[in-house]
Amino acid sequence: MTDADETKGIPEGIEEEPEQVAEDNAEQSGDDNNVPDAAAEGESAEQTTVDPLDELAKRRMERLGAIDPSDFPQTYCSSSPDEELVMDYLDDFRRQFVQLYPDRSEPLLELRNECGVPKPICTFVRPTLASYKQMYDLKWAIQFMADFVEYEPLPDPLKISTYGVSPSTVLDWQMGDCLDMANTVCSFLIGSGFDAYVVLGYAPITITRADQSRTDCPYSEEMDGASIIEDAEETDDLNGKYSIRPRPQVHSLHLLRRAKLDKLNSAQRKIDEEEAMRVVEKESEIVDDLDGKRIHCWVLVRSGSREIPRHMCIEPSTGSLWPLEDCPYFGAESIWNHSNIWVNMGNPKTPFKDVNLDLNDNKDWEYVFMDAVPKDPFSGTSNLESSGDLSKTVEDAETGEVDVDDNDEDIKIVELPASWVSPVAISRDKFVERFAAGSRTKRYRRCIVEEFSWNARSDGMCRKLTLFTDLACTNVKEIREYFAARKDGLRLRLRYPSTGKVISKFGKDRQSPLGDALKEIVEIGELKEYKFFHTARTDGKKLRKEMEGKKVIEEFEGRDDRMEYRSITYYIPEPGEEITKQAPGMKEIGRPVVKMCQKFEKLPSGMDSSDQVRCQRYFLQEDRIHLDYHYGKGKITASSKTYTKDKDAPRCVAYESDSFAEAPNASAEKEEYERLLAEEKALLLTFKEEDRDLRNMLEQRRKEEEVVEVVPSLREQLKAKLKQDALKPKEEKQDVAVKADYLAPFWPKNTPKDSKLNLSAANDVKERCLKALKERLIDRAHIIESRLEEEQQALARRQAGFQRQDKDKAAEEEHERYVQSATFRIQILKQRRDRHEELAKQKFRDMIAKLQADDRLSAMLPDDR
Repeated sequence: MTDADETKGIPEGIEEEPEQVAEDNAEQSGDDNNVPDAAAEGESAEQTTVDPLDELAKRRMERLGAIDPSDFPQTYCSSSPDEELVMDYLDDFRRQFVQLYPDRSEPLLELRNECGVPKPICTFVRPTLASYKQMYDLKWAIQFMADFVEYEPLPDPLKISTYGVSPSTVLDWQMGDCLDMANTVCSFLIGSGFDAYVVLGYAPITITRADQSRTDCPYSEEMDGASIIEDAEETDDLNGKYSIRPRPQVHSLHLLRRAKLDKLNSAQRKIDEEEAMRVVEKESEIVDDLDGKRIHCWVLVRSGSREIPRHMCIEPSTGSLWPLEDCPYFGAESIWNHSNIWVNMGNPKTPFKDVNLDLNDNKDWEYVFMDAVPKDPFSGTSNLESSGDLSKTVEDAETGEVDVDDNDEDIKIVELPASWVSPVAISRDKFVERFAAGSRTKRYRRCIVEEFSWNARSDGMCRKLTLFTDLACTNVKEIREYFAARKDGLRLRLRYPSTGKVISKFGKDRQSPLGDALKEIVEIGELKEYKFFHTARTDGKKLRKEMEGKKVIEEFEGRDDRMEYRSITYYIPEPGEEITKQAPGMKEIGRPVVKMCQKFEKLPSGMDSSDQVRCQRYFLQEDRIHLDYHYGKGKITASSKTYTKDKDAPRCVAYESDSFAEAPNASAEKEEYERLLAEEKALLLTFKEEDRDLRNMLEQRRKEEEVVEVVPSLREQLKAKLKQDALKPKEEKQDVAVKADYLAPFWPKNTPKDSKLNLSAANDVKERCLKALKERLIDRAHIIESRLEEEQQALARRQAGFQRQDKDKAAEEEHERYVQSATFRIQILKQRRDRHEELAKQKFRDMIAKLQADDRLSAMLPDDR
């Protein structure tokens, strides 16, 4: 091939009508047919099925036809001498392989790139370390690539496309077939340190079409048994080394057996239902006439590197990851990475999970290039050293005429040139956006998943799961909506259409002007539950249950008064019944009340709680107040009191668990009763305030849902700020002399700084300026002199003390060191004092000269100049 032919770009065949692409691919042979072909098995795609993927071929041909080779580097449009040598070598390898194995399909050794230039298939892989640390993680990287690149099934399921696309172009298009995606994923994985390879083989129709409708959704179980919003609250470590073991709980064996039996029955019913579903699903499976013949590419990650414990198979189209023994692939024709190609010498129809992946085994794998022979991990020698057959050509290996010696210098080894692919990179904007069209829809077994790019939706939704009860996905069971970066902190909303239940979960980053610390809202008909982050509230409230018009329950934690529960029950009038204004609760809250209740925690362990109220109930309809106390230590009964309202005096009926306790007198009971009446009124007003706060919170939620505010990311905020700064008019740079005017503190008020002063004002400014300079110089001299005096006095005191104390060698050495250090400091301070005196005189003279030279003070007398 000449350079002129190479630079023409795509051959004429690519300009043909898209409808003829499948036919042309089926008829293509010779050098252009480098892939396993079903014709070798006596059957073609057109004879078995009607190709429904012509539209995909048309789209791909349109993109390839729109390519201008001049927009690509020279490596895309031409072949270097080394590449031409390699291509001749590959042609020779293929010719000999077909001669020796006529029943096998031709190995895929080369492929035309997007510019129509044939390239070695292994040079499509360019190892690249991505600029984002998330891509260093295996699971995250493959799932990102499956979302980032839209998968296109092969137009002809029995052939690889005639034209391959480089990874850089795949990332630019964000579209590609199995070969394009496998090369791209392999490039990133090798760059991240994984021992990754592209595998060409056979796969079932569900894999080749990226059909996951028979696969369980990976997101459907993440809410079972745990909340998606994890509380980051710190809890006390009750299982420490020296903690007291809790008292064992006593359970009924009958109830335990019954619960276990119910659990087993429920699990068995679930298993039976799943088995019935799978039977129905298996019966509804489509019979594939091309089963075991569909060409596909995937990625193999071998164990050893990056602490991978076992071989893994990666499906680039869906981001699925399987251990080798669980992979669904039927067989492999060849394997390659950036340095070599290995052809499967065994049965290519052997399930891939049973294939020997030791590439050093010459019986199962034949490498193409000798300069990249993998070394034996046990002996440390290469296959060139351990086997003579691998150095022979296929013909010589058959006849056995050539014997390789390590010291033979006449052997010429073809060196594989570097990859011609331009640097592979993903821009930050595309990386954050993730999906090409802003969203992606996936269908799993009884589940449909919709994922959205960051801030692609105005409501901040990033993922939506719709769960169904049937395989046809017609009967909705549950809807899960995930949100991100919302100002109101909404993270998850669960909907159950059959029951009307709605659950909304919020994060701790919720920004509400009311400071409600809302955590979760559950709505089931008339029942509404509101959960709060109690550590972020001053009242310690963690739950509010409200049965509309009937009852309100509130729970607390960590309060100083130890209250953990309170409730209020409203009176529900009969139809046609009139409520008088004198009914209990009407005056305070405008609704009749039947009962209120408060519950309190026990005192900390070790303290007697028998005199502490456990439950406090107010029966407003019966004019009665009942108190229950905590159990005392070693007691099986607890004290209680019941106050009944009376016109003259309250009547108290009490039970004391301690028979030796003194009976309370009448005055104490009266005081307690009056206190309880005051608490009753205060509790009514508290519920009224709580109702008002709840209405305000619900009104705030309504406004937040009407106008959803999405918090932009830090990158978006920075881009907006840079854009805003670019639109601002540029300020003219001011002269440094104007900004730092030495006469500004002394300049007359209401006088322009650039104007000339009269004689009086000029003399006044001059005197004030010189006076300020003189004072500053004198202050500096006083500071130096005071430090000098302090050092001299400290040295004198130290010498006087040394003369009075007993002297030893260590004390004399320490005193000598101190005297030397003090003498040095005194000498430095004296030098500073003398230097300051000289500089002060010079600074004063310089200031006078500067004032005389200032044009603004030119009105001064000539004698002053």
